Amino acid sequence: MIENSSAKKNTKILFIYPNIGQPMQYHHGIASLSAILEQSGYETSLFIVDDDSYSPLKEKISSFAPRMICFSIVSNYWELSNSLAKRIKQDFDTLIFAGGMHCSIFPQSYTPESSFDGICRAEGEYALLELADRIESGEDFLTVRNFWFKSNRKIITNDIRPLISNLDDLPFPNRDIFPDNPGLGTSFMFSRGCPFQCTYCSNKAYNELTAGKGKIVRSRSVNKAIEEIVQTVSNYKPQALRFDDDSFNKNQEWFKEFAAAYSKEKSLPAYRCNTRPELVSESSIQLFKESGCYQLNIGIESGDPKIRQEVLNRHMTDTQIIEAFHLAKKCGIQRYSFNMIGIPGETISAFKRTIRLNRIIQPDKSQIAIFFPYPGTELGDYCVEKGYPSIGDDVYNYFHQSFLNLPGFSKRRILINRIFFKFNVYRVSSLSRALYYLYRDIREFLEYRSKICRWFFNLISVPVRFLRK
Repeated sequence: MIENSSAKKNTKILFIYPNIGQPMQYHHGIASLSAILEQSGYETSLFIVDDDSYSPLKEKISSFAPRMICFSIVSNYWELSNSLAKRIKQDFDTLIFAGGMHCSIFPQSYTPESSFDGICRAEGEYALLELADRIESGEDFLTVRNFWFKSNRKIITNDIRPLISNLDDLPFPNRDIFPDNPGLGTSFMFSRGCPFQCTYCSNKAYNELTAGKGKIVRSRSVNKAIEEIVQTVSNYKPQALRFDDDSFNKNQEWFKEFAAAYSKEKSLPAYRCNTRPELVSESSIQLFKESGCYQLNIGIESGDPKIRQEVLNRHMTDTQIIEAFHLAKKCGIQRYSFNMIGIPGETISAFKRTIRLNRIIQPDKSQIAIFFPYPGTELGDYCVEKGYPSIGDDVYNYFHQSFLNLPGFSKRRILINRIFFKFNVYRVSSLSRALYYLYRDIREFLEYRSKICRWFFNLISVPVRFLRK
């Protein structure tokens, strides 16, 4: 629980987290926003939107009675969130705001016709706290930095405040706001900002938004990071931890200090984290191993060097990728590969190189997502210019739906190749494993498309488990 350092405030704040058709994930942003508000005396709560039904949300608002409602939105939930906000406005007298990456890098979607009273761009902790304080005291809030507001059918655009220079000043995230799910209490993020310039990612556009507002890449001190971990492990008793920083060892000096400190804490569980192939070396792998890392998630994205380097702006070679996975395997660390399909410029021949590269590295686990043209990103804007997107209002999942009409790589072929990806990666080394993945991927696709299929697959799931090995 977050300890209040201030008198209890009257304003209640409800966070809404749209998450339809996706695995439930711990939301670092909401947890951090809730923590700073709770520390200042505000009561916060969370509602997770996991289907299209409005009545459970209406019941939550009725029982909690918030003065402020805050949506955290990524692009594929913008239309849904707008629709929900409109219905809330019809039923309740409450202020509704939105934040998240979509609002930060594509604010032009916020218009006077929107049902939101305002949107927050860039870091939200101090901006939202100032907004809540002004609402609590009855002051005018239309000049709060980082926010855009609508007033008299016009949009008020306020400047971006400086980035938070010392992340140690922030309270630890409020994990108690999430449902009682053991997996949601095990995720951490100790840094902000990314030094890389991948064209499909929001980080590049976010860095441009906050340019001149302070240092882009920042980290909590190692001492604070360890303190948060120890406290969380004591409260939640997790079996393993997950560090969600984009590239956990992007700051080599910080990582060396962290690895040494983590190794000394004998009671802490093993962890998994993200890195990039060019950040993997003999010395870094040794540090990962000695500090208790059991799995490295490594982004490949495309096995075609031209797509990877010229389209995605990821300048690592096949040799670096293969070596990174080899070094991790040699040290006994599990390898998880991230891949994409349906990238602009990609053909079926180019995608087959992604399959071949994964066959060579033989990751212990793998993921393949269908490229999503996020508005405001370099590659998203390119897709709009080319007329590729055909996105509907109900598109929530980038694993089971294709969003682009690409020349020479149809939506149907993208979807089929996505479903058969793991089968094609593992069928040579282990046919039983490949068949298990094929069964699971077909099942997940059909369950996403039709709830009726769930009964059938639940019925036959036990007999096919022997295929896993």
